[in-house]
Amino acid sequence: MMKTFLLLLLVTTGLVTKAQFRKIPPDVTDSFKVHFPDASKVSWKDRVVYFQAEFVTGKQVQRANFSIEGEWLKTEKIFSLEQLPPEVKDGFKKSKYADWTVKEVVETRSVENGHEYRITIRKDEFLKRYLRFSTTGQLQDDSLTF
Repeated sequence: MMKTFLLLLLVTTGLVTKAQFRKIPPDVTDSFKVHFPDASKVSWKDRVVYFQAEFVTGKQVQRANFSIEGEWLKTEKIFSLEQLPPEVKDGFKKSKYADWTVKEVVETRSVENGHEYRITIRKDEFLKRYLRFSTTGQLQDDSLTF
């Protein structure tokens, strides 16, 4: 029984490890180079169902997601609250979450949701929300996360 368990554990660990360390396919890296020719400090993460590049263009830190086939899915630019467009900043200040602690501000462009802004906020160490705002400052979603 113990041998079977250990064997299963080794096989499972090996599969997870292999999935986490796949080589980035050339279709993905080629697509990345087309979309972000001026990128520097590029690092890749294998997210199992997509690949994510974190990089810098100019002084802007960004993340971009690509499908396994190399299709661009999403780009995220890391911002500070002060860098947000006035409409989005105003929308956040008028929301019921204005007194929560801002943890991250991200501009996103994606195939699925178009152009929007995401503000990650915390009320305490356990309560965290992702707020999605349109470019006009309208709160689109306030998903609870852990």
